[in-house]
Order: sequence, then structure tokens, then C-alpha cells
Amino acid sequence: MRKCGDCRECCIVLEIKEINKPAGVFCDKLCAKGCGIYESRPNECRNFECLWLTGQIPKRMKPNTVHAVAWMTGIDTPEGEKMPVLRVTFNNLFKRNNMVQRWVRNVSRRRVVVTGSGKTNEAILNGESAGTWRTGEDTVVTVEGNQIIEVKPVKVA
Repeated sequence: MRKCGDCRECCIVLEIKEINKPAGVFCDKLCAKGCGIYESRPNECRNFECLWLTGQIPKRMKPNTVHAVAWMTGIDTPEGEKMPVLRVTFNNLFKRNNMVQRWVRNVSRRRVVVTGSGKTNEAILNGESAGTWRTGEDTVVTVEGNQIIEVKPVKVA
């Protein structure tokens, strides 16, 4: 298994509700050696599984090199089931990496990919956008069989 080493990208891009850390900002628990509260870190951090660390994405795509973090998560379908999706969150302090964007389009031909940067999100299916929404905005997911067709924000009147 790979090691984090000098990478702290998840400490920037992820939202950690347990400590009121918004997405896209440096965690105030971060210190020169890494997490200053590592032994008592929040469950969200403890349970996070970076796909680069587990070797499921190319070595050249180390998060602090491409300024993006990838992990598996699930989204709720209208039937109340969890559909697995690949989540890729970009560090909004940097321009989106072209290599990562190509990889996302390729992977989206086999599974649903949701990308985001802390403020906005986009579902990518078969290399194309299936909808965008703002973080925190409720969404409607259109599903056919086990495939997401469209994701769009709920319009509040």
C-alpha cells in the first residue's frame, strides 16, 4: 500500500462535518507533520479511503501532484437504494488538471463519476455531463435500471 508522505490534499478538499471544516479550505488541525489530532481524528477522516493510497488509480495521479482526491461513495436513488459512484474532488485553489479530467471521462464510461470543487458538483456519465448543482443543494437523480441518466437540482418555488 502507498503512503501519504507529503500529501495533505484530503485535508484541504474534503468537507468534515464533525469539526465544521468546509470543503476547499485547509483544515485547522493540519500541522507540519500532518494531522495534529490524528489519534483522535473525526470518523469522517478515519473512514476516508483515498483511491490513490489503495493503488486503485495511477501512481502519477498522487493527490498533491494533481490537486484532486478520488474515493468511492454512494448516492441515494429515488428507490432508497445506494448507487456506488466514484467521487473526485478538485482543490479549487488550482486549475483542474487535464490528466485527471481525461481519466474521469474514461472511467465514466464504466461507472458514475461525480466531480466537484467545494462549491459546485457535476455528474459525468459516458464522458458527458449529466447535470450540475451547487454543494448543499438538493438534487433529483433520474435512474433507469442500475444507470443514472440525469442529476439536476431541485427547484424551490
